[in-house]
Amino acid sequence: MAIFGFAIDIGLVALFIYGLISLVAFIPASIDIIKSKRDVKYKIVWLFICLILQVIGVAIYYFVEKKKGKLTG
Repeated sequence: MAIFGFAIDIGLVALFIYGLISLVAFIPASIDIIKSKRDVKYKIVWLFICLILQVIGVAIYYFVEKKKGKLTG
């Protein structure tokens, strides 16, 4: 029975760490999205994507938008 308690504790710690990583990733991404000179609808869509998909959404945003920024100058 103690093994299950230990597994639950490790799961909670992993969930907590993932939550912190999500928060640390979301804050700079949301600031970048809000400061962008894009349309308001565009900003809302990206904020929604980053909020729902969390770390994956932030990664998609940076890969799509930062590559687009490098190509256009």
